[in-house]
Amino acid sequence: MNSEKLSGIWQNKRITLKIQRIMKTYFKYEGIIKSKEAAEAIAAPSGLGPFCGFGSATINGNKLVVSPQGVSGSKFANVIKDRITARYMSKDSEDGELPDINFGCISRDGYIFISDEQTLTIENIQGTQGSTDEVLLFAVHTTISEPVDNPVDFVAYWNESSESFYELYKKSLDIYYPISEENRNPNVLNNDIYSDYSMTLSNLLEMVETACPYYSNNKYSVVLIGIYGKGTDAMTKRNENFAIVPYQGKFQEIPYTTATHSMMKESITKVEKMNTGFPVEDENGNLLNIKQYIDGQLEALRKEFSDSLNTASLPIGSIILWETDVIPEGWVEYTKASGRIVIGYQAGGIQIGDEMMLQNIGDFYTPTKGNFVIKLKGDDLPRHRHALGVSKGKQDDANKWENVRPQSFFNRETGLNGDFGRGTPTKGIQDGAIVVSWNLIGESFLQETSVDTLTIEKLPPTITLRYIQKIS
Repeated sequence: MNSEKLSGIWQNKRITLKIQRIMKTYFKYEGIIKSKEAAEAIAAPSGLGPFCGFGSATINGNKLVVSPQGVSGSKFANVIKDRITARYMSKDSEDGELPDINFGCISRDGYIFISDEQTLTIENIQGTQGSTDEVLLFAVHTTISEPVDNPVDFVAYWNESSESFYELYKKSLDIYYPISEENRNPNVLNNDIYSDYSMTLSNLLEMVETACPYYSNNKYSVVLIGIYGKGTDAMTKRNENFAIVPYQGKFQEIPYTTATHSMMKESITKVEKMNTGFPVEDENGNLLNIKQYIDGQLEALRKEFSDSLNTASLPIGSIILWETDVIPEGWVEYTKASGRIVIGYQAGGIQIGDEMMLQNIGDFYTPTKGNFVIKLKGDDLPRHRHALGVSKGKQDDANKWENVRPQSFFNRETGLNGDFGRGTPTKGIQDGAIVVSWNLIGESFLQETSVDTLTIEKLPPTITLRYIQKIS
């Protein structure tokens, strides 16, 4: 081999070494050369932190088990699943890797972590648990200059503060949480999400600093991967798991898709159609909103009906029923009918008790014993006794009577008086009768007892309307 060829080979070797030196290959892992510059090239446009997986987790004692998929039923579940599906890569069989990339993140110093494992387990959650059952997961990587295996690692810490991330998670789904739907007053100007600092990654990381001293002391060397826990919905009272995973430096992102855009267009179009013709000016040139316009139209209808009453061929003194508070011009309320039931006139009047009442048109009657109930007491009834007639009784074929037996009051033996026989209930018979009670209200024959009051409603099913009378 001549010197010219040797010189060319050596030159190529030097070029290769130079390229490797420029690329700064720090370690070889799983048969793939990893480059910090390559990782930085990816991280710069996409952002540090998780880019797929890490969607949910369970806390078992002091152990955190992370799943790539999202919380079942969550609005983010499909987005997280799509992130995993989009990273289905072909691999050589000799690599020993599955084509799925279930977990993927970029560490603070620009190194990529990918894994096809079904779960990621952190055996020991560190720190002191606060008032909530919430755990924060971080990616940790320390750069080593030697070409050795040096993958990204993960650590988990308890939320040590009294502030829960659950309410922030709920507000990311519903900005009005926890106000119940019937008490909400939507205002898109005052509730512009893009102006709400609480819905930013910056606010989330400030909360993480307060909740975790480890992150506060290492925020320039570790990156937040996810926050996991559970909470109770203030409106539904249901207990649920939650996860906040800031993919590539964005807080709780759901992509704005063409389908979403079409739905929003349809809703806005309907609102625009409803507002067609607005704003409208009143007779003074003032702009009216839709409520003012509707109120004006209703008032115009009332006035039109009022005018029609005035022009109707009803004689002065006519009385009609009226439902609204606004009485038309030329009419007044017929106050005699207020709170009273109107009945048809009967010549000569109507007898109430011992008196003849309502003898003239326009007469009215007001009960004197209470307004809308009648109370009946024992004293309201005529005082009288009830008695049971008796006669002499014989038992089987005995020649002499030994007791009394019930008999009709008219067929009683009036000669029986005093105590007779062994079975007389009251031990007292007067003129062939046993005295039972006064007025059937349970009074004893020998002493008085208290009486209950019977209350009777005298107001039938009713609707209140105004009677109005035409006066001009």
